[in-house]
Amino acid sequence: MNRKKVTFKWMQLYEAKQKDLESVQEESGNKLKELYKKEENRRQSRQIQVVTKVPPAKRPFWGGAGGSGFGSNSTNTKGRFIKKAKMEFLNSHEARTAAMKKRNLLSNQRSVLPFHYL
Repeated sequence: MNRKKVTFKWMQLYEAKQKDLESVQEESGNKLKELYKKEENRRQSRQIQVVTKVPPAKRPFWGGAGGSGFGSNSTNTKGRFIKKAKMEFLNSHEARTAAMKKRNLLSNQRSVLPFHYL
């Protein structure tokens, strides 16, 4: 103002400042309203919609091209053989004696420990 040699009364400056503040408040209010509308639209789009058409099942319950149903005999062969070998090993004499030694060792260690450790 001093450079341009223009003077204003304080009332004019105050009114101009008030107009600026009102416009800024109006803009921020409009932005908030827009954001609320966008959020409401997003929530509406995520609500459950009633549809008459039933979607197809993700997995067949029996048979088909794989899975663990009645029609798939050849898909689990490797797992069956490994399971059978594991069961044979666990039922073998060596595995049973090793398990028995382990149990005896653990029970002996517990009997040797003082009372306050138990």
